[in-house]
Amino acid sequence: MRVVSRLLAIFAAFCICISSACRAELQELVFMPHWIPQGQFAGVYVAQDKGFFHDEGLKVTIRHMGLNSAETPLDYLTRGQVDITSMQLVQAVEARAAGAPLLNVMQLSQRSGLWCVAHRPIRTPQDLNHMKIGTWRSSHRAVCTMLAGMHGLNIHWVYGSRISSLFIYKAVDATLCFSYNEYIRLLLSTGSVARENVLRFSDFGYTAPEDGLYVTEETYAQRRDALERFARAVRRGWEYAHSHQAEALAISARYIRAGHVSSNKELERMMLDEYLRLLVNPRTGLRDFAPVTQEEFDKLVDDMVRARAIPRKVEYAEMIRP
Repeated sequence: MRVVSRLLAIFAAFCICISSACRAELQELVFMPHWIPQGQFAGVYVAQDKGFFHDEGLKVTIRHMGLNSAETPLDYLTRGQVDITSMQLVQAVEARAAGAPLLNVMQLSQRSGLWCVAHRPIRTPQDLNHMKIGTWRSSHRAVCTMLAGMHGLNIHWVYGSRISSLFIYKAVDATLCFSYNEYIRLLLSTGSVARENVLRFSDFGYTAPEDGLYVTEETYAQRRDALERFARAVRRGWEYAHSHQAEALAISARYIRAGHVSSNKELERMMLDEYLRLLVNPRTGLRDFAPVTQEEFDKLVDDMVRARAIPRKVEYAEMIRP
């Protein structure tokens, strides 16, 4: 019995050593989503909760910014305080044109969910001329400048963090919104939104896909393998979220509660449904997380240059890493 006990003790110590060695080998990454906790980031939450990052040899910290933060995830990224952030393509192009060394290492959404809702019917972008329109703080100025420039519009933009409230209380004539977020909030808050009062910019030439994962050139050069493993885990997380939506919503809810964010189950369910739709590549009908095509990228950049939303043309090879 004494021999057996000693062998068991040795085996237990061996297991502890192996476990410690495995933990020591995990590469650490810090990820900051570009907004507060919500179902838009369910794939990342699932990848963390289900151990998909760990399976890839990663220890990932998910760090959210505050709703009223004066800084942006780009600030944290360029200072080296986080390794990866999510960002919309148009914002990333704007930052790259201004000198930020950004690289896209994974494209998430495959189509545009940018809409506008007004208090009266709007059939074309020209119907927005001379309107007072709500939009998101200063980080979306390039989007606003480009949309106005593309269609020759004179718009008074009203910036805020709760633009749905600006619209509901009629402080603005219309509001920009994303199909997976503010539009759903308006729908749930008001009971209905007339179809003729909704304009989808994708019907009028603005088809740029939105959310992607971004890093600095330095991080990419030093940690390319870890970033590729991070992207694989995120893809797996979104695939799991699609096939286990109730579980994905429950996982997301824990992050939402931890962030003290006001939300509800119906909002998050509708958000996840719509975001999963935006992940589908219209060219293949699959959630394949395909890189932005050069044609899509060049069209967006050309539109931004013409509208003077950016000071120079950004080349595809500068930013996109398949």
